Amino acid sequence: MKSKDALFRREKRLGPEWTRGSLRVGEAGKYGSGYGLGTLRSNRNPLWAGIAAAAAAMALWAGLARAESDAAQRRELAPRCIEAVSAQEHVPDGAGEARFRPEGSLEVRVKDHRNAIDDFRTLDLSFRALRLAPDPGMKPSDPGWLELAPLLGRMDLTRYKDGAAAATVYRGRLRPRRFAAVDLQVTGVRGVLAKTGEPVPVRNGVGPIRLEFEVKPGRAAMVVLDLEVLDLSDHPGRGYELLVKGYELYEDDRLLERVPPG
Repeated sequence: MKSKDALFRREKRLGPEWTRGSLRVGEAGKYGSGYGLGTLRSNRNPLWAGIAAAAAAMALWAGLARAESDAAQRRELAPRCIEAVSAQEHVPDGAGEARFRPEGSLEVRVKDHRNAIDDFRTLDLSFRALRLAPDPGMKPSDPGWLELAPLLGRMDLTRYKDGAAAATVYRGRLRPRRFAAVDLQVTGVRGVLAKTGEPVPVRNGVGPIRLEFEVKPGRAAMVVLDLEVLDLSDHPGRGYELLVKGYELYEDDRLLERVPPG
């Protein structure tokens, strides 16, 4: 074993900051600047100073790598969250209603109310749109009507003169809502007489009618418009005219209302 005098001489030669069994590299606060990071500066053993600096650099690199990994994971999850919210988003019609509600369906049909239809070989109707008014006080020219594209651009009314069959002019899904009027926009009427095969003018009198109904969540509403062609030639200056005679209102194939009653 070395004598106490020898150990004392060795410690005195290395300096008072080195002691057996402990490692002290530099003093607190002795850092120089370099590339934005503190550079360890020590007047002690260069080997241990290098090891400590390398350890600090590795710890810093590991922290930066974890931060980048967390940021990448958040960037990957963000589109999935947005997609999930968008897939469920459903804007309610009014305040206080449930945010997510199933849609309902609406079907509008047209048939003939037998009158002067037997006078015609064909009676072609052309449609532009089906409009629905949410407010009973709305005029035909007011904004706010819900305009729907018809399934049929044209139909021959003589094919539906027995009253048992009807042509579907619109079918689709709508958000739950109440309506107060229906406007089937007929843009043209072309009639051909059965006896002579000649075309005959027919005045188009089809316009908006007051019809209150509701499209309910998960329910099927159906409106059947009853059209009627009249022979008014016994009135001076008048001839054939096409009008709306009435309607039938159904919900899930159950008759709710018929105008006129019959």
